[in-house]
Amino acid sequence: MADEDDGPPSDHSHGVVPPRSRTGSTKRHVIVVAVITCVLAVVIGLIATLARGDTDGTVSGKDLVSTSACNRKGQMCRLQTCYQVTYVTSSGRSRKSCVQKPRYDRIRVGDRFSE
Repeated sequence: MADEDDGPPSDHSHGVVPPRSRTGSTKRHVIVVAVITCVLAVVIGLIATLARGDTDGTVSGKDLVSTSACNRKGQMCRLQTCYQVTYVTSSGRSRKSCVQKPRYDRIRVGDRFSE
């Protein structure tokens, strides 16, 4: 008897399953990667904020402070003026910061201050 095979054998006849479409899984992977990236960005932002601490608050005082700046070997020192602003952060901590003279002149006690 003659074979009734009119064409090339199909993959199904030999037990080979055709590969499924990867379009759905590719879209899913892109979404998962995007979500993970967003979560990591938020976590990094929170860590940076916590590491930096409170950097703004309400000015509670202004002072001219003299400091001595020395070179690495400590042989040459010179006197520097620090235009110091004292401020209270939202968490209630008192902080001090040196600013440039023009900014120091514009700042008033009770103003909002941010480094």
